[in-house]
Amino acid sequence: GTPNAIRGHWKSKKERAITTYATIGKNYYHEMANDLNYLNNTQYKYIGHHIFKINGYEPYYSKRRTNQYVQYINHRYIKTWTPGTPHKYRLLLHRY
Repeated sequence: GTPNAIRGHWKSKKERAITTYATIGKNYYHEMANDLNYLNNTQYKYIGHHIFKINGYEPYYSKRRTNQYVQYINHRYIKTWTPGTPHKYRLLLHRY
């Protein structure tokens, strides 16, 4: 299952009237903003520098396994992004 350090309920600051909410559980990653980003039946791999690669089945759009990266900063903050995202656009989330 997903590491306890990144499990829980997370949200971002409001960006252009959009707040992103993410819920990370034992075997799922659900992110809700202006569109859904759901990953079910997830597996993870520790990359290094507190970065985890989460691989899961995406049931709405691609209907195949896709990746999501999560970087653990501390107990209150994580960063999340999809492959190919430039460094400055990685989304900062905090616990709520």
